[in-house]
Amino acid sequence: MGMPEQGLAAYLRAYNLSTKYTSQNPYRASSIRGIGLSLIDLNELDKAERAFLASLAIEPGNKIAINELTFIRENRKKIVTIFKKDQIKIDLDTNVIFYM
Repeated sequence: MGMPEQGLAAYLRAYNLSTKYTSQNPYRASSIRGIGLSLIDLNELDKAERAFLASLAIEPGNKIAINELTFIRENRKKIVTIFKKDQIKIDLDTNVIFYM
């Protein structure tokens, strides 16, 4: 297991604790952002985007989540541009729901 996978596992544990124990509730949004960051490192941009959207549902206006969503969408555009050169059509649905 590499570093991104270990990070993802740690943030998933933190998320699970935040849902299990009321005292850990304040850390739920940050654990979800950590999941999102790990997913970016794993090049799982769609899943990362859903994580940051879920984080924003808990903490609207969080600058970290907003910046990471911008990063994801800018990088996705670069990927789509590369595919368009090869005449491959890609449908990008940004209306997603995060499921844990």
